[in-house]
Amino acid sequence: MLGTVSVIFNLVDIRICPFFYLFNIPCPGCGLTRSVLAIFKLDIKSSVQYNFLGIIIVIGFIFYFLVYFFDKRNIVNTFLVKNKKMVIITAIVLLIIAEIINFNNELLY
Repeated sequence: MLGTVSVIFNLVDIRICPFFYLFNIPCPGCGLTRSVLAIFKLDIKSSVQYNFLGIIIVIGFIFYFLVYFFDKRNIVNTFLVKNKKMVIITAIVLLIIAEIINFNNELLY
């Protein structure tokens, strides 16, 4: 539901990010909707310019679909349990990198 609202607001150029309104800087997720929409238009360059995490999210959805389709959820669950700290640290590092990039990204203002 929120994704649909975000897409509609994005089409009319309305920002709905509470983080941006509170602190007047973009959050690590700012530009994700535009990034994913650019991927659907096969415009990878624009997607990366909006937010590089969009590509990671789309790849994650494709991976999830393939895992679910081939019924390999137990392998993924085992991996996540064994490597929980690594997964969390990787996610935190990616979010910090996204925030640093977004802080200097003129497309998000």
